[in-house]
Amino acid sequence: DSARHFEPVAAIKKIVDSLPYAKLNVLHWHAVDTQSFPIETPSRPKLWEGAYSKAERYSTEDVQDVVEHARLRGVRVMVEFDVPGHSESWCAGYPEVCPSTTCDQPLDVSSDATFE
Repeated sequence: DSARHFEPVAAIKKIVDSLPYAKLNVLHWHAVDTQSFPIETPSRPKLWEGAYSKAERYSTEDVQDVVEHARLRGVRVMVEFDVPGHSESWCAGYPEVCPSTTCDQPLDVSSDATFE
């Protein structure tokens, strides 16, 4: 749950390394939530402005590195993006997708910006 409690890539890889010992082959990576949006998204570059800090972010390369590390160990990575609820962190970079300045979630489904 690195959306609420940031973990460095090295720590996530250690978790991946431990999964086969418990006969698990899927990492459900809860990466994005109300509290933080730490993942770089090239199509929406301002989203990760909702991360806790610039030091607590995952670049596209970081995510690819974790996925490849897991693949080599027979572990599938399922990255979870909570939407349309749990999206307050999106408002930092894209306030136009939020209902108002006092209501940050769920995403504003009446706004075209939400779907663009």
